Amino acid sequence: MQEIENENLSRPKTQQRIRQEAQLEVLRKKHGSLEDIRRELGFSQKQMGELLLVDASAWSRWIKPGEDAPAHIYQALDWYLEARDIRSVFKSELTQFDFIEKSSGASVPAAALAPQSQIDSSALNEAVSGVAEKMALWEIEKNQLAEKLKKSEALQAGWKLFLILNSFILFYLIVNRYFSF
Repeated sequence: MQEIENENLSRPKTQQRIRQEAQLEVLRKKHGSLEDIRRELGFSQKQMGELLLVDASAWSRWIKPGEDAPAHIYQALDWYLEARDIRSVFKSELTQFDFIEKSSGASVPAAALAPQSQIDSSALNEAVSGVAEKMALWEIEKNQLAEKLKKSEALQAGWKLFLILNSFILFYLIVNRYFSF
């Protein structure tokens, strides 16, 4: 087992792995540890396992020092937290929409039939501006991660070129030494 771990440490990381680790780091900075997220939600470890469709023992293993959850677990929790935040903002707005059955049988929000001046849109405007701000911040983070990725790719390409050139030089020296006329 130790040999496999040492082998994995010495192997270079793929671009996909580097990207996943960067995304994981962003999500950790955004929400904290798995236990921080669990406490924020007010769930037990068993409930977190049920939410994520994993066994509770997996959750227990992920919170141990030196262990970590897969990136898709952090992503799922991020989506859950975002949906919860958005739902809480719009919950007060949704109570204004009492549905009325039309003669055709289709449900229509009562607010759609009411004059526009009766609809309070301040909370909706705040929510939209908050989402726009978050999207702008995420765009900045995405651009920063893309820059890091480009630098990493450029560095790898430089090393590859260096190795290829050295191989040609060695080949030339060997051919010149053994097959010189």
